[in-house]
Amino acid sequence: MGLAAERVIDELDRLIEKYDLSRHPLWVLANQGKLTKEQFSHYIAQRWWFTVEFPAVLAEIMAKLRRDLQGRRRLLHNLMEEDLEPRDHISLYLRLARALGWTEDALRELEEIPEAVAQRTGFLSLMGGSSLAECLAIGYVTEGQTPKYHWIPKEVMEGEYGLTPEEYEWMTIHCEVDTEHGENYKRTLQAYLPATERECREVLRKAEEGLKLMQLFYDGCYRYFILGRGRGIE
Repeated sequence: MGLAAERVIDELDRLIEKYDLSRHPLWVLANQGKLTKEQFSHYIAQRWWFTVEFPAVLAEIMAKLRRDLQGRRRLLHNLMEEDLEPRDHISLYLRLARALGWTEDALRELEEIPEAVAQRTGFLSLMGGSSLAECLAIGYVTEGQTPKYHWIPKEVMEGEYGLTPEEYEWMTIHCEVDTEHGENYKRTLQAYLPATERECREVLRKAEEGLKLMQLFYDGCYRYFILGRGRGIE
């Protein structure tokens, strides 16, 4: 039986479940309060450049919506929350990193683990070489799954890490708005679902590739900073 276009969203939801990062060992430890402050700090530092570069990826998708005013406005809403001061995601992220002991200069000079480089460059390359429907699908499965896992209990953030709600606001905001961001991608994607089975399967393949890049990054952080394998970060 061919993969009908109307089934693509259901298949994307199955991919989100298949690559559910809330089951990743790093986030299992985080939600159990077993991730040390130092380990969490290294994870935040390694994610810095991906956070900085992500709004540019979103802008590229918007450029493909040249004649779709509604779709462009939905993604513009996403972009403004990512990139518009004073509560843009980058500024909030930097506030959290500083509270964990990182300066902006230190973040810029930090040696990335190979998996962080692979995720960041791979994601940019994937988006740049994908159709509009494929880009929207990648956005949906990656941003749409963030609230499922990207949280550490308040008791840990404040009691164990000594952070204030203002300092870890990036975590709170990220979990709240990415639900809406994911829905914006999905609503826009529904207008661009391809007609052929081959194209539908390519949309799913690209979406799965995006999820694999995310998983690769967390695998790297877990190996380097939890298991202590490979080179350390000074």
